Amino acid sequence: MYDEKTVKHVIFIAMSREMGFSLPFIAEYLPRFKAGKLSAQDMIEAILARVAEFNRWCGIEVTVAEPGFVEIQMPWRPEVGQYSGYLHAGLMGTLIDTACGFAAGTVAGPNLLAAHFSVNCLRPAVGQKFIARARVVKPGKTQVFTSCDLFALDAEGEKLVANGQTLLTVVAA
Repeated sequence: MYDEKTVKHVIFIAMSREMGFSLPFIAEYLPRFKAGKLSAQDMIEAILARVAEFNRWCGIEVTVAEPGFVEIQMPWRPEVGQYSGYLHAGLMGTLIDTACGFAAGTVAGPNLLAAHFSVNCLRPAVGQKFIARARVVKPGKTQVFTSCDLFALDAEGEKLVANGQTLLTVVAA
């Protein structure tokens, strides 16, 4: 079960433009949750069921959402690989950018745009699942600095395959 604090942070993530949500969607579910007519778990499942099409195609799942920290995961499948069978670097960037955006959303709200991001590919990304853990390095009124580590998970455990940073700009609503 999810507590109310976790639900609030997932709501911030859900309101992110990257997730493709609108305020009317949140307005529909939040009052039902606050009135006790919708459990926290049902609220999160409703939000996560409506992720942006690209994130859905990738199979991205939010597994942890706390103030200033988010963990997302994506399973391996052949169509996300590049010619040598490793996770495509573009999807490595996607996971880092998305996790950083969600982490920033937990402290700065939903109106964010990436102003700059960088990715360091440290080794071939091979695994059954990929886990991105992002944290807010420095929140601000107009900019949020974030950092992320990307791991590949296989039978031997987690291996760091990439890291990156994203600078997000807070956009007036």
